[in-house]
Amino acid sequence: MGGIERVALSFGLSIAVVPLIGLILNYTPWGIRLEPILYSVASFIFITSIIAWLRRRRLTEHERFAIQFHMTMLGWGEGVWGKVLVITMVIAILAVLGTLGYVIAIPKVGETFTEFYILGQEGKAANYPRELKVGEEGKVIVGDC
Repeated sequence: MGGIERVALSFGLSIAVVPLIGLILNYTPWGIRLEPILYSVASFIFITSIIAWLRRRRLTEHERFAIQFHMTMLGWGEGVWGKVLVITMVIAILAVLGTLGYVIAIPKVGETFTEFYILGQEGKAANYPRELKVGEEGKVIVGDC
């Protein structure tokens, strides 16, 4: 198997295994809570990692999967357009970092609301006068925050 197949298989299996662990935990006395899920998933990862390590040890060096990563230092690019693109990328990265710093330092104030309410004489939202005639008195509690 190649690297892409391994990544796809790992995502697919994680999507399948974690709900199964949750289903099993549902029928245990611990139930589905943060700590049992954390310990169960961590234990599953630990056990399967040990099994994978033991199986990998039995393979020869040639049969083992390894990711080859070769990084070369990029220059300024070739020609004028390469230099323009590198400078543009550096400016864009600095702008993104500046914007991120601004958003973290000065967060946007969320919406503010005022609270206005009318209550009856018992302090509840019931039994308050709904209709009054001219000159008739009615008592209510008016509040705001």
